[in-house]
Parts: sequence; structure tokens; C-alpha cells
Amino acid sequence: MANKIKVRRGTDTQRTSATTLEDHEIHYSTGNAGDGRPERLWIADSAAGAHANSGDVLIGPFRFAGGSSGRIVVDADYQTGDVVIDYQDAATFNPSSSLSAAASTYSTNAIVEAGDSFTGPHTISVVQGSGGNEVAIDRASVSYLGSTTNFASPLNAIDGSTAASGSLSWSQSIATPSSFSISSIGSRRTGISVAMDPEQGSSFSADTETRYFNFGWRVRGFIATTQYSALSLPSSTVVTGSGSQFNDVVQTPSNAFTKSWVLPAGSSWYLYFLHTCSPDGSPGSVVDDYGWTPTFTLVGSGQVGFVEVTDLVEGDLYDTGTGGNIGGQSNGKSYRIWRSPFTYAGGQTITLQIS
Repeated sequence: MANKIKVRRGTDTQRTSATTLEDHEIHYSTGNAGDGRPERLWIADSAAGAHANSGDVLIGPFRFAGGSSGRIVVDADYQTGDVVIDYQDAATFNPSSSLSAAASTYSTNAIVEAGDSFTGPHTISVVQGSGGNEVAIDRASVSYLGSTTNFASPLNAIDGSTAASGSLSWSQSIATPSSFSISSIGSRRTGISVAMDPEQGSSFSADTETRYFNFGWRVRGFIATTQYSALSLPSSTVVTGSGSQFNDVVQTPSNAFTKSWVLPAGSSWYLYFLHTCSPDGSPGSVVDDYGWTPTFTLVGSGQVGFVEVTDLVEGDLYDTGTGGNIGGQSNGKSYRIWRSPFTYAGGQTITLQIS
């Protein structure tokens, strides 16, 4: 004789008010929508202890869901019966940006020579962070001098169209700040604000970074056996040729730095030092708006009284318009040149602290 399974179907109220079910009798409760509960399956088992109707065990179904923190992920496969519970990294929004300017040597936050200007196009890039649960970028924009430019689609609007990265070809002209001077580092840089918005509903705020064009003084050293003067300035070949010793751009020259001249054997050499300036006024009253007059100290010995070869007051300066390009863009920049008061014998290295 075949076994038979007795099944009753009805609401939970009917189940709990009914005559006690027989052991192993199944009850399928219905009509629970008003209570906010799913339809459920029960089985009567007097050995299970006193539950609803003195011996009913809830079999299911169950609904699997993650916790309110969003850090626990629950996934159920109803074909295999597998329930997978896993930990999820906390969501983060930590994108980054970079700048590659039109100048071939200029990248994010590098230092370029005062007097240089860049008309573009510059490339500004944004990229999603590398976290395990990193939120994508929904919009990216660049702001400079009160003007804002959005990236192209899909990063041109907060519209839920997210991306992991994007680039903008940006043609804004960048020039040396008119306030550039030795008085404040803030006067020697211009900021470009890059804003990146997170995807909608992420609860994160926009991430904003500032990429800087930093401007500074070109400092160049060279050697020569000739004693030059304002009336007889060195040619560009002398400044940039075989006698060239170093060529750098420094943003804060008042912070002491050291430079060395390596003197070939066989001659006596003058040490020359050239730096960017900004002449203002007329002959007889010219001043350097950039405001730096360097001092030179021989390492281990003391101050060396370098003399100025150029004549700032009279406006007799070394100019790229007549003297040639000395390392930056050749757009009419001017330089002051300084010379050691005496020659040094060849075959030695002379190191000076400059500030």
C-alpha cells in the first residue's frame, strides 16, 4: 500500500485555529499578502515542540537579502540550493587626474620658466580609483579663471552614464601670473581645478583636485676664459655651448641650493651664472619685477662677491630676442648674468651655494 501525504491549504489563521494537524501532514499557507509575508510551507511534527498549532515546523520559502550595511552580499541559487554569503569591500570614490601640457617637458605640477606661455592643446585625464568596490566617474570638468569645460560624453553630465576613465583636449592659454615675484610662492603658480562626480545614488561627494602650472627662474651656469661686460655680452653659443655647466628651473630660489662648475684643465676660468628677470621702467630706473638678486657662497669658504655683468638699472640685459634661446620658449625673456670676481685654475670643481 503506497504512502500518502496529506496536504491542507489555507491561510495562517485557518492553520493556527484548525484542529491539530496529524504528524507529517503538510500545510501550505496562503493569503498572507496583507501581513507582508510570503506564502509559506509548514509540516506538522509533534516531536518538534510547541510552536504554532502545538507542533508545526516552518519549511519555507525564505528570501535571501544582504544586510543594511551593504558590506555582506547574499546570493541564492534556487536550482542548486546553494546559498553564498560573502563580504564586500566598502564602496570608495577615489579617482585621480593628470595634466600633460603642450610643453614637451611639462607634466602634472612640474616647474616651467617664468615668461613661458602655452596655448595648448593640453591633455587632462581622469581615471577611476583602484579600490575593490570603487565607484565610477559620472561627470568630469575643468575650471580655470572662472571658466568651466566639461569632458565629452559620457562624462559631460551627471546622467548615470559612468566611465572608468576619460581625457579632455583642452586649449586654454596658460601664461605666467602677472603677480609673479619672489615675495610669495602663491604668486608663482596658477591652478587648474579638475572635478570628478560620482555615479548617482552613491552618496559620495565630488572629488576635486588642483593641477598646477608652477613658474620659476631659469638658472644656468657656464664658464669662459673671457671677462664679459654689459657692453660685450656673451653669445648664445658661449652660454649654451661646451662651456655650459647646468640648466635648471627653480621655483623658490631664496631657499639655498648648490651648483657646481667643473673646470677643464689647461686654462683659467670665470664662472658665470644667468637667471630669469622681468625688467620694468626705462633706462636709468629699471627694476626687476621678479625681485630676485642672488647671493653666492663658496661651500666651505664663505661668500663670493659675484659681480653683475649685465646692467639692470640701464636695461642692458641678456635677451632671448638677440641672444638666442637658452633652454625655454624663446618669447622675449630677459636675463641677468653674474660673474666670479676672478678666475679659477682649471682641473678643479667649484661648488657654490646660491640663495
